[in-house]
Amino acid sequence: MQLYRPTGCIHCVEGFKGRTAIHESLYITREVRDIIMDSSVRIDTDAIRAAAVRHGMQDLRQSGIELVKRGVTTLDEILANTTHEAEDETNWKH
Repeated sequence: MQLYRPTGCIHCVEGFKGRTAIHESLYITREVRDIIMDSSVRIDTDAIRAAAVRHGMQDLRQSGIELVKRGVTTLDEILANTTHEAEDETNWKH
């Protein structure tokens, strides 16, 4: 796989022109809906994430890595602007 670096130009000093969004979308499948509906006081977010991934959801970092593979952005940009799932869990607990 070839990875790209920003080269810069007279219009975009650092090598990027414009913005490209990365997305994480949770589709409410029957399985996800059942997990939510079967919850009592606390929703099991780990179970929802696992179900969503089984049904094809990509998290923000995975979505960004697909853009890296296509040469739209760099790995440095994705790593600087997203967190790994394990890092997300740590951040939410504090």
